Amino acid sequence: MTEDNLTFDLFFKKDLVFLDAEWADAADFFKKIAGFLERGGYVKQTFYKAITERERNYPTGLQTASVGAAIPHADPVHIQKPFIAVIRPKQPIAFAPMGGRPDDQKIQAEIIFLLGVMRNGLQVKVLQKLMGMLSNESVIDELLHTSSDEQVLQIIKKSFAAEQAV
Repeated sequence: MTEDNLTFDLFFKKDLVFLDAEWADAADFFKKIAGFLERGGYVKQTFYKAITERERNYPTGLQTASVGAAIPHADPVHIQKPFIAVIRPKQPIAFAPMGGRPDDQKIQAEIIFLLGVMRNGLQVKVLQKLMGMLSNESVIDELLHTSSDEQVLQIIKKSFAAEQAV
């Protein structure tokens, strides 16, 4: 088994793929997803506060050539077991742009990768793979139009295996 397959299998789980779920806004999204992750044993009770504060101070919205995305995460101290949740909301969720200012135009995220990474070295590798995937228009098109959790995971697994670290 390759290191990329090990990385994929460590993070991606079928119960953490959310297709066409509805959230009022980013605050509603964080509150509901944090509760789900806490009940599933993925995060500590401190996760909700940590992720909302981190997003406010270090926004994660990212506009690529083909899609608005977000990659929110919290410090490893708030994580119980590693995960990456894949969220494709029914309606885009507005996120402040990465590296931007509070008054900058919001990114309308059509795909969100919520990271729960426990080791910083691995976080860099995972972020590189996600960024490579987000810049691949055909992969994004597949992710935006598939209707099954299993297909989402297969698309990501194939992309992870194909992507070379940037």
